[in-house]
Amino acid sequence: MLDETRRKLDEIRLESRIDVPGVVEVVSRAQTADSPVIDKRIIFAAIAAVFGAGLVGFVFIVMAVLRPRVRYSDDLLNVHALTPFLGCLDAQENLESDAFGPDFNMNKLRNLIQMSNLQPRSDTRRSKVIAVVGAVQGIECVELAQRVARSFSETGMKTLLVDADISSEELQVSETSGWKELLARESYSVQLSKAGYSVIDRGARVNLRDENVSLGAVREAIAAVSEDYDVIIVNSGVFSVSLSASLIVSESDLTLLATNPNSATATVRKAGSELSQANGGRTRLVLTNADSSDPYFC
Repeated sequence: MLDETRRKLDEIRLESRIDVPGVVEVVSRAQTADSPVIDKRIIFAAIAAVFGAGLVGFVFIVMAVLRPRVRYSDDLLNVHALTPFLGCLDAQENLESDAFGPDFNMNKLRNLIQMSNLQPRSDTRRSKVIAVVGAVQGIECVELAQRVARSFSETGMKTLLVDADISSEELQVSETSGWKELLARESYSVQLSKAGYSVIDRGARVNLRDENVSLGAVREAIAAVSEDYDVIIVNSGVFSVSLSASLIVSESDLTLLATNPNSATATVRKAGSELSQANGGRTRLVLTNADSSDPYFC
C-alpha cells in the first residue's frame, strides 16, 4: 500500500513538470546503492606518480653507469695514465682581499708542484711557466691561477700572472693593454695586485682574436717576460673552448688541468689525453671546489 502511494505521487509530480499533456506511469522506484562510488582517479594518479619517480631514478642510475661523473678526488686517480692527480682545493673567496688568510691546501699544492722535478721546457728560459687549463666549461680557471700565483708570491719568488683567456666574446677586450699587445709585439702594461704578484691583463686590442693566435707569437710573448720573473702563471681558459690554450700548454713547463665535482669523467679523460700529447706528459689534475668531506682532506 505504501509503495503504491509513493508511485502515484511520483506520477503526479512528473506530470506537473512536463509541458506535453499525457499520463506518466512509474513502474518502480530506482534502487539506491548501499555505498557511494569511489573515485579511482586519485589512486591511478598516485600510481602514475610513483611509477614516474621510479623511472626517473632508473634513468639517473643508467646515466651514472654509462657516463660517470667526478664526485671526489678518488675518481681522478685513474682518469688517464699520463695525467696524474696532483691535489685538491676547497672553495675560496675574496682572493684579492687583504683579509685573505693562509691558503693551506694551495700551499700544499705549490710544494707538490715544486717537487715535481720536471725538466724546463727551454734551457734558455729563466722562469718556470705554469699553464692553468679548465677541463670543462663552468670552471673558473682565473681563480685557480690567482691562488697559484699568490702562493708562489708568498714564498718570495717573483711571480707573474698572465690572463691569456681570450676565447669568448665577453673576454675579448680589457681596459688595459696586456696579453694581446704582447702577442702583437706592442707595448703592454704590468699591474701589481694586492696579493703581491704582478698581473698582465688579457689586452685591449679588438682585432686580435683567439683564432688568430699562432704558436710563434705565444713562444715570443712568453720569452719576452720570462727573464724578469721566477714563475709565470698563465690562465689559458677551458681547453675545449680556447684554441690558443693548446699553444700555451705546448710552451709551458707544467699544466694544471682543473676540474670540479660533477664533471663528466669521460670529458676530463679526453682533455687529459689531448693535453698530455700537447706537452709531453707535463699535465697534472687538480680538483677545485672540492667538498669538505673529500677523502683528500681527511
